[in-house]
Amino acid sequence: MQSPPMASRRHVNFFAPALLCLGLAACGGGSSSGGDTAPSVSNVSIGFSDAPVEDAARVVITVDYLEFRTSDGETITVDSFTSSELGITDAETFSVDLLEIQGNDSRLVLDSVELPVGDYQDLRIGIVDEDINFSYVEETSSGLLKPIKVPSDELKLGSFTVAATSTQTFVVEFGLRQSMTYNPGPQRYILKPRGVRVVKLEDAATISGTVDLDALHMLEPCIAKVDNTVGNVAYLYAGHGLDPTKLGDTFVREDTGTEPEFDPNVPADIVSPEVVTVIDATDGSYLFSYLLPGDYTLAISCEAEGDDPVLWDGLNIPAPQTEVIELSLGVEQDLQCDLPLQGGACANP
Repeated sequence: MQSPPMASRRHVNFFAPALLCLGLAACGGGSSSGGDTAPSVSNVSIGFSDAPVEDAARVVITVDYLEFRTSDGETITVDSFTSSELGITDAETFSVDLLEIQGNDSRLVLDSVELPVGDYQDLRIGIVDEDINFSYVEETSSGLLKPIKVPSDELKLGSFTVAATSTQTFVVEFGLRQSMTYNPGPQRYILKPRGVRVVKLEDAATISGTVDLDALHMLEPCIAKVDNTVGNVAYLYAGHGLDPTKLGDTFVREDTGTEPEFDPNVPADIVSPEVVTVIDATDGSYLFSYLLPGDYTLAISCEAEGDDPVLWDGLNIPAPQTEVIELSLGVEQDLQCDLPLQGGACANP
């Protein structure tokens, strides 16, 4: 697979880091040159994680390059991978089953690469796609393997900043409920960058909790449901002061990719969720992991079965109407919100 041509590109090899860290503990900082002088480069580790998705037993992707694009247009390409957690050294590609690293779990896919300190336009992940020997979905219901297609063969993710610390870790969080759709014609899955986030591990926060599904389904409109275990979804929106009647389900208002998928009929005032996760049908648990600090609005719906990742379905959110709350997250904060609220609040666990 050929990478797209760049005006300025340099290839780098990985470096064995002085300290590797995963989990929600901060990596060590400090200067590479001694004294109080801030380092000009940092050893950056990359991890992958995933939010739960229904109807898939495995979602395997094979990566053949990572590209880090600086704010001044330089591209640093990594196409040789060493990962102690994957058991690879100088590998040309690596494969990972995203469903094995859900929630707060993550997998270190690149031990370390030395990157200049500063702002980056994006991180691009090259995927070996359209071949079930490399990237595929194993469906739960049929057991069949179906190929994954990635438009332009790469995921173009958002901006991030490499801080002036000696080591740091970024986690790529795959929100498959938002980023993956099924293409019935060619019988394949499409994986796009929407819902895939790059989060600095040292800053990451979480929101978790348990939904009492029995109590929830004693409230309108949930009481009318036949099966209390389906259609229960938690939605997280950026910001406070949102009109609860304008909280939207998962949709794409516009898409400029090579295979455009979007809903042109979404009203302009409908708010799109930042992150979406399924509420576990067994114990009512839910988890939003690897969140950036900031203000959020949490809402749940018991009527979200069949929420299309592209089309706005006009689902009732929140449902019940009482199940919406504003939250503020700090660096490395873990917030617990048990539902239904019934006048309650969220707290540190």
